[in-house]
Amino acid sequence: MCGIFCLASPASSPFTCDQAIHEHLKRRGPNASKEFTITASDPPYRCLFSAHVLHMRGLLTSQPLQDPAGNILLWNGEVFGGLEVLPTENDTAVVLRHLSSCSSQADFLSVLSAIRGPWGFVYYQTSRDCLWFGRDYFGRRSLLWKYEQTLKALTLSSVGAGPYGPDQSDHCRPDRSSICGPGQSIPCESGSCVRSDFIPCEPSPCRLRQSDPCQPAQSTICGSGQSIPCESGSCEPSPCRPYQSSICGAGQSIPCESGSCVCGDFIPCEPSSCRPEQSDPWRPAQSSICGSGQSGPCGTDPSATCQSDSLRSESNTCGPCLSSPCDRGSCVWQEVPAVGVYRIDLKSFVESESPTIELYPWSQVGDDLKTAQLPGPGSCIIMKNPLYLLRSPVCPLNMTLIEHHGNPESIVEDLEELLDKIKKEEEVKGLIDVLSEAVRRRVQSLPDDPQASDDCSRIAILFSGGIDSMILAVLAHRHVPNRQSIDLLNVAFQHQEAPKEAAKRQKPGRSTPESQMRNPFNVPDRITGKSGLKELQALAPERRWNFVEVNVTREELQQMRRERIRHLVHPLDTVLDDSIGCAVWFAARGEGFLTRDNHRNGFTSSAKVLLTGIGADEQLAGYARHRVKFKTSGHQGLVQEIAMELDRISSRNLGRDDRVIADHGKEARFPYLDESVVSYLNRLSMRDKADLSLPRGAGDKLLLRLAARRLGLGPSAVRPKRAMQFGSRIAKMEDGREKAADRCGRLLAR
Repeated sequence: MCGIFCLASPASSPFTCDQAIHEHLKRRGPNASKEFTITASDPPYRCLFSAHVLHMRGLLTSQPLQDPAGNILLWNGEVFGGLEVLPTENDTAVVLRHLSSCSSQADFLSVLSAIRGPWGFVYYQTSRDCLWFGRDYFGRRSLLWKYEQTLKALTLSSVGAGPYGPDQSDHCRPDRSSICGPGQSIPCESGSCVRSDFIPCEPSPCRLRQSDPCQPAQSTICGSGQSIPCESGSCEPSPCRPYQSSICGAGQSIPCESGSCVCGDFIPCEPSSCRPEQSDPWRPAQSSICGSGQSGPCGTDPSATCQSDSLRSESNTCGPCLSSPCDRGSCVWQEVPAVGVYRIDLKSFVESESPTIELYPWSQVGDDLKTAQLPGPGSCIIMKNPLYLLRSPVCPLNMTLIEHHGNPESIVEDLEELLDKIKKEEEVKGLIDVLSEAVRRRVQSLPDDPQASDDCSRIAILFSGGIDSMILAVLAHRHVPNRQSIDLLNVAFQHQEAPKEAAKRQKPGRSTPESQMRNPFNVPDRITGKSGLKELQALAPERRWNFVEVNVTREELQQMRRERIRHLVHPLDTVLDDSIGCAVWFAARGEGFLTRDNHRNGFTSSAKVLLTGIGADEQLAGYARHRVKFKTSGHQGLVQEIAMELDRISSRNLGRDDRVIADHGKEARFPYLDESVVSYLNRLSMRDKADLSLPRGAGDKLLLRLAARRLGLGPSAVRPKRAMQFGSRIAKMEDGREKAADRCGRLLAR
């Protein structure tokens, strides 16, 4: 696993390096660092390659890795199958050897299609003066991009940094100090201006510095009917914007002001605040997440010179933070969409005003992309190559509709007894087999550390005691030697009892366990985690299970969010991204307390590999929204909802989680998203995987619950889903009136 970085620009463009992003990248790969630059002529271009390596298998191999022909690879991934990697080999060297042997584009794509496992990469092909890059089918590794049109520079990086202050420029970004005159600045690149996608109502990308963008005195920047968006949460709605609910015609809407479609606070550079509805050319199946007449930011007015917000994160619904600011000079980080592999011709790229990036889509994605030409970062244009496709690593989802005869929300007294009566022997065995093999690939073949004791765990699990993490623990036990411990990382945020709660607790007839009254970290996930630990100890008493209590106070949360986490979550910026990003970051750090023989001591997990349960809920109807969809739209609606879940998982969860976990020099691994596991589940009908006519704790993730019973689990097999932000109580620590899709002022504040 690595932190990788590439900057491609004309050779004449100056650039400076930002230490902040350099440190973000270095924390991802603490074992080896290297960078170098290549240049070419006619026309002259330059590429800077930088990488920081976390050693996970074979011989320690520094990156960037260059072969004798001059080809260069930045590889942030793991080869779990598809290419042969010997125990003594490093997969980066193996991948470079295969890519360098390719004689055609079809051969190149065939190699990438064969790889099983997570990856993000950048590859410089010297013979053709081109740059290839992309992410795996699910987007399990982070890769961000941005394009700076003024200097014709494209930047690719595993992690960026949010625009939160003047000291947060970009790592090795071209020097733009000469673009603006005295007293001017590029809008929307720092906390000193409007914190998101401010659109100046003038053609120039520069404007006078403003100390407070939300002051009414600045209404002179805007023309009639225009305003500065007040997005920080600390200011009121703009005083110069009229009430707009009645000025839209049929098929039009006020862009991104509705809470039902969180699309970014875009203010068009035109008197009217309405524009025609626009669809999403990247993910057409997801247009339903916006209401009628709603769409992402960036209208069609040429004077706005902005791009369509198509590279959006579905965790923000329409991804407000991913909209490119509509001025000609500025740029923002965006997640590279995990819809295929990209290629640029460097010679033409550095000369064009609107450079072209070729897209070679995955076979199951390519047909859904509406047009051959799609918007890219900044002014770049994405052209879908019609001749070549990447073969999808998973089979298509079984969309078969089976007539449903169950009674909605059946009342059952004993859920464990109910599960034991359901017979799906073949399907359960098949799931256990493929999932066990997926876990085996992810916990074995790790480099030996001769100085490490058996008590220094090599594997950890993000552990709530829920069914997803419990099954991972049981299967990891199968494949990790008994002499080695396994860390169970359980995170809790300090619960501060509100006066109303205290009053209720003190009412006559109500009692609260003494341990819960005295322990502010006794949150729901801590309780279920300890319960799950007892089950594991009963199933595998010979194993040392390190239940690590990660306790987070409000003060530490605020400090680490400000210093580290918000830069890692960026470019995502919703309340949900904040909650999950913070919870996962603290859990992955693994610093807490361990209780042994009634003695409680400080403990820090040494594991470099973290198993996480992402992917189970998405495939097996584990979320509450799946039950709602089933009630409103029946079996067909549920199947369509599940199809959408995997389409958008890369931009909702995986890039963000990779960035926050890797910040500790650790690697996230996702057994439920192993290609074999996904293909197996995709072949089954929905009724074989879930039956939402049954109660919560049984019908949702039914097949997984049956597998849990087969593996010997008890109460955890019927434990209902509880979202991490609620189970860890981080949601209670913040403003309870917030909605998950709201933009989070805590991530944006300076």
